[in-house]
Amino acid sequence: MAWNSTLFKFHRTLWTWQVGITNTGLVEEFKCTKARLVMTLTESEDAVTQTAAPRVVAGRKWIPSEAVQSVKSALHFRDVVGQVQHGRAGFGLIPKTPLWHKATSVQKRQLVVEEVRRQEERERYTKAVSMATQGMD
Repeated sequence: MAWNSTLFKFHRTLWTWQVGITNTGLVEEFKCTKARLVMTLTESEDAVTQTAAPRVVAGRKWIPSEAVQSVKSALHFRDVVGQVQHGRAGFGLIPKTPLWHKATSVQKRQLVVEEVRRQEERERYTKAVSMATQGMD
């Protein structure tokens, strides 16, 4: 039994080495791809594609259409807040991102994918921080 688990671990690391991406990176790419697909279908210029956009299925834990809706609302909120100062950098030193209401469809798709990546990174960070405090007790 121990040999099988060792073989599985070896196979998993070999697969990760061959692909060159970790499991967390794979999940992130999966989510970004699904979000990009939802945006492509719903924000299409073709009216038939827009109305008859199929439901994109990704499993039971993460629903792409809901994730895209939350990302759109976050981007709209960031649009309302506007450009903010980061630390002591001052205005103009941070590169501007296009505003949601002025962005083209391609830029909107890119903004959604970037925000999905940012949210995934935030989830990973909070999980890592909570694991560090778990061992302190």
